[in-house]
Amino acid sequence: GLEVARVWRRALGPDEIARLAASPSAPAGDGIVGEWRPADLRDGEVPNRSGPAPAARAVGKVEAVEVAGRRCGRLDGGGYLEVPHGPAVDLEGEATLEAWIAPDRIPPEGARIIDKSGAGTSNGYLLDTYPGMSLRLIVESATVVHDARLEPGRWRHVAATVDAMGRGRLY
Repeated sequence: GLEVARVWRRALGPDEIARLAASPSAPAGDGIVGEWRPADLRDGEVPNRSGPAPAARAVGKVEAVEVAGRRCGRLDGGGYLEVPHGPAVDLEGEATLEAWIAPDRIPPEGARIIDKSGAGTSNGYLLDTYPGMSLRLIVESATVVHDARLEPGRWRHVAATVDAMGRGRLY
C-alpha cells in the first residue's frame, strides 16, 4: 500500500524527516511540490493536496483500499500514478522524496515508489525498493542503496534527500 507520496524542492533536514516519520498526517512544510494520497482517488485522479504540481492520473489498475487499518492506494504492478511533466516536478539541485508504504510481495528487481526519470537513465529522480526489499535513490549526481529489510504488510516511512552538493541520503 501507498498512503502518501510527497516531493520537496529542497533537502529536508534529519529533524524534519523525523517529524514526518512520526505520522503520515504530519503537515508538509515549506518547499513542498506535491502531496498525493492515493486513497483520494476519484474519477481516475489523485489530487495534489500541497504545492504547485498537478494531480496524479491513474494509469492501469490503481485501487483505494485499506491495509492494516490505513486508507491507501494499492499499486500491484498493474498500474501506477503519473504526474505530468512540467516545471513544478522538474527538480534540479536539492530535493526530498518521501512516502509511507506497506509493501506486499516485491520481486527481486524491486518496485518504484517515486520516479521522475527517463527509462534507463539517471536524468531525474528515483526512489525504489531495489534490490528486493531494500531502498535505493538514483539522481544524476548520486546512487545510494540501503538494505532496509522492508517487511511485507508493515507500514514504513521512507525518505531520500539530495543536498546542494549533490549528495544523496536515505532514511
